[in-house]
Amino acid sequence: MGSISLGFSYNENVGDPRESPAKTLVKNLNLKGANVVIVDPYIEHVPSDYGILEHDIYKASEDADLMVLITAHEDFKSIDFKRIK
Repeated sequence: MGSISLGFSYNENVGDPRESPAKTLVKNLNLKGANVVIVDPYIEHVPSDYGILEHDIYKASEDADLMVLITAHEDFKSIDFKRIK
C-alpha cells in the first residue's frame, strides 16, 4: 500500500519536524507495511526509516492508496485534487 503524508513539520509553514505528530503516524503506517511518501515543502530531509521525501505532490500521488493531511501548510490549499487519482 502506498501512502502520502502531507506535511512532516510540527506546525504549518515551518520546516521543523521536532515534536511533530506526523512522526507517530508515519511510523505506524510503516509498521503496517505501507510505503510512505512524505510531501512537505518546508522539510529538506527525513530519516530513511520514515519514508521517501518528495516535493511534487502529483508525482507522490501516482501510486498512493491513501493521502493524509497532517500539516496545514499554505501550499496545500492550492492542490488540484482532480489531478490526483
